Amino acid sequence: MTTDRSLFEDRVEMLLAERGWPSVDSEAFKKMDKHQQRMASLFVLENEVSGGGFSRAYFNQDLELGVIAADAYEAIGAKEHAQVVRQSLEAAKKQAASEKAGMTSGSLLTMSEEHIKSGYATVDKAWASISGIDTAKLKSAYMKQHSLSFGIVLNK
Repeated sequence: MTTDRSLFEDRVEMLLAERGWPSVDSEAFKKMDKHQQRMASLFVLENEVSGGGFSRAYFNQDLELGVIAADAYEAIGAKEHAQVVRQSLEAAKKQAASEKAGMTSGSLLTMSEEHIKSGYATVDKAWASISGIDTAKLKSAYMKQHSLSFGIVLNK
């Protein structure tokens, strides 16, 4: 029996594997349709954040990952998740500005100081507080609603 979580994970993993595990800014990712991009961005973002927080996600991927993921969370009805992802994008912008200013002034912050100053620490904490909210049913319902994009055959 397929669970909501396995439907999401298995289909999206297969989708990404077939395309060579593309980054968000690659041509292979851009060739996916909007629904595929949305679910792929959630899969990638959630895996990156669980492995090292939002700063790791944006270090390994383009900021476009967060833009698409926030849109995807809105599309499936996970408003709290969308809000935290948007906050993470603001933290990424703050960090980039701070790094640029630090390079011109010559005063670089330690990674932990930068993490706190940029807002990543606050965002990661907010993410941890909502990580217990299971979005698998929302993702599964979205994928079933757009079944052709994911090769899902629905019984009538």
